[in-house]
Amino acid sequence: MNSFKKLIMLLVLFTGLTVSTAKAADLGNGFNLGVTSYMDYSYATGDHFDPNSTQFTSVTNNSELNKGLADGFHFTRVYLTLKKQVNDDLMVRVTTDQMTVRPDGSSEATPFGLSGFAGSNRGNVFVKYAYGEYILNPSMTVRFGLTQTPWIDEAENRWTLRFLRPTFWDEQGAITSSDLGVSLLGSVANKLVTYHLMVSNGEGYENSNVNGQGNAVQGRVDLNLGGFTLSAFGLTESAVGNGAARSNWNEDREIFYVQYTDPMFRISAEYMMADDETNPPLSQTPTITTLATSTGSPRFNQGRGMGAWAWTKIPGFESARLFGRYYAMTPNSARDVGKMTEINAGITYEVNSNLSIALDDTMITQTLTDATNSPALKDFSDSIIGLRAQLSF
Repeated sequence: MNSFKKLIMLLVLFTGLTVSTAKAADLGNGFNLGVTSYMDYSYATGDHFDPNSTQFTSVTNNSELNKGLADGFHFTRVYLTLKKQVNDDLMVRVTTDQMTVRPDGSSEATPFGLSGFAGSNRGNVFVKYAYGEYILNPSMTVRFGLTQTPWIDEAENRWTLRFLRPTFWDEQGAITSSDLGVSLLGSVANKLVTYHLMVSNGEGYENSNVNGQGNAVQGRVDLNLGGFTLSAFGLTESAVGNGAARSNWNEDREIFYVQYTDPMFRISAEYMMADDETNPPLSQTPTITTLATSTGSPRFNQGRGMGAWAWTKIPGFESARLFGRYYAMTPNSARDVGKMTEINAGITYEVNSNLSIALDDTMITQTLTDATNSPALKDFSDSIIGLRAQLSF
């Protein structure tokens, strides 16, 4: 009951945080500065947070630490974006990001995703984007530098509720959201077909141990038919990983996606295939005992994932939306360990153009090695209730 009262008090506080400033401040001379921040108050129950559990007892993954991380207030992300409009065709952007650092000194997120799922080897504040964008013609743009990859940013734009949780494939460590390279974005036939193609050095912005041996090619193509959007995404990356520390591997990712958009609601479904080609194959490596989310290590052996999400405005109260999403992932087709399902549902309210709040519940089930009866497997379930807010100015 005490935690429920805190949620109500914070709901009143968040609702009172109305601001009337513009989303980006005009600094003059073509410069604009914008800030987007995520905050929440959450309360967690389940196996990862059970004080009587003998499963989670390691220094960095124990029930007491997990409970301390999950319960309470979190200032989870802060994006600071500076843009310079050099001329009508050229724009330069730099975006910094902040991520909560765990008590063990890393920014690797816990399996319940308090701060998004970070990669290793980066601190509390880092550069996420630093790129130039040049308009070649009204239907074609080129970006160069540390820039958005073709899938994650677009998926977040379609979902529109990134402040609740990262996209599921981002949580799974299957795809990184930013990389150093060159992208081509455009459309044909009056936007009947849109695309985003990219060549990069691979490994993503969250892994600093880039070995310089490989590269990544990835792209997304969309077919837009009325309210329907059909998308296909593919990625192939060679010589991933720090060769001095471990064997290199190759990555392959494919996503097939369908969405229907209506002024009152939006619904989508998608299917993913993920494979990390290693030697020896992942099917011969030891099973994992915790959810591995970093893109800095191989995880997928003919992995398969699927899911769907939807939201709908409430008639007569259209600033509020009901939402829900369901996803499931089997990282290794040869083993059950690592399987995960996630359900996230709740209600969100757009106070104004600068502030959105939400009340949600996330239910996660993972199949992990049972530490008390190894090598047997066991399903572990958790629930995280959160009052969340996004503040932009």
